[in-house]
Amino acid sequence: NDVGSCMLYYNGLPVLIDVGVGRYTRKTFSSERYSIWTMQSCYHNLPTINGYDQQNGEKFKAADVHFRDTKQSAYFTADIANAYATEANIKSWIRTYQLKRKKEFIISDSWSLNKTTGETVVNFMTACEIEEKDGSLFLKRDDVRIQIMYDKKLLSPTIETIKIDDSSLLSSWTNGVLYRIRFSIINLQQKGNCKISLRPINQ
Repeated sequence: NDVGSCMLYYNGLPVLIDVGVGRYTRKTFSSERYSIWTMQSCYHNLPTINGYDQQNGEKFKAADVHFRDTKQSAYFTADIANAYATEANIKSWIRTYQLKRKKEFIISDSWSLNKTTGETVVNFMTACEIEEKDGSLFLKRDDVRIQIMYDKKLLSPTIETIKIDDSSLLSSWTNGVLYRIRFSIINLQQKGNCKISLRPINQ
């Protein structure tokens, strides 16, 4: 369940990640498959909308998908509303990515909801250490430092530490720790938008 998610690398280092698939077990191929956390959209770079995550099945898919690529930038947009259950009360949720090469990566969400019925959170997964300083977030890995820019009046972040003990995942994430950043939308309205950008900081 990862419709509309993204991965971001900087100088070959993973910044926003897809965690991957853990060690295969009986559960992986059973009706309990989507109870495994790595299979859930809230552990991808995607929103939880009105308390709902994406659903599994062929009918849960994106619409109105567009992509363009130039020397200066890359742009992707999709309406991911249909990847969620009807109970999420989503008319449309437009997820947009814009890469300004060597400068900035921008994640934008624009939504229209039938009503607001639960918590709405924009989730991000990272392998970077996270520093909170002067009301800002910084991702750090090796000699890379990236600032996360967001509207503090609209978004409130919390950070979760996820310890990895799965042998298959440890082969990729050798530090044994990943992090999930959850930006709660403050005072969610039926129509609105938010933007989060990541910019490399010169050391």
